[in-house]
Amino acid sequence: MIVRLYAFFFLAGMLSGLSSFALAHHSVPTNYDMGDVSELIGVIKEVDIRNPHSLVILDAINPDGTVTEWLIEWNDGNALRRRGVAIQKVKPGDTVTMNVLSHRRVEHVAYLRDVLVPDGTLVRDCGAGIYRGTEYYATCEDAEDAAIDDIAQFNDTSTPPNE
Repeated sequence: MIVRLYAFFFLAGMLSGLSSFALAHHSVPTNYDMGDVSELIGVIKEVDIRNPHSLVILDAINPDGTVTEWLIEWNDGNALRRRGVAIQKVKPGDTVTMNVLSHRRVEHVAYLRDVLVPDGTLVRDCGAGIYRGTEYYATCEDAEDAAIDDIAQFNDTSTPPNE
């Protein structure tokens, strides 16, 4: 009986601790610099539209001609399909231009804002055109500006005032 009780509390503690990581890793503004939009030009190696995050592997061509592999995170497959994003146009082997948000801590990892595919289509999804809570964001820029404002407000209230 005591062993079962210890096992229960151990598992409960582990699950509650892991849930904080799960919530933290889903925040795009926490992990990616919303003010640092970079342009990557390269060849798509792999596209994996899935849940909880879609991934694109890109061989980006550097100015000196060398190639760097980037892992590009994207919204989940369900959200992309529900919003009618033209995911079928993002294909391995295509040379594309991507606008991405750089990861705050990890090199060569980014979050996809939009991708210009060979036929000239700009494929884009940033969660705009939807409600988040009671707020409605009509454009990607509106959603990103709101996220930047939220971070700034959080930083202002979490930093103790100088005395």
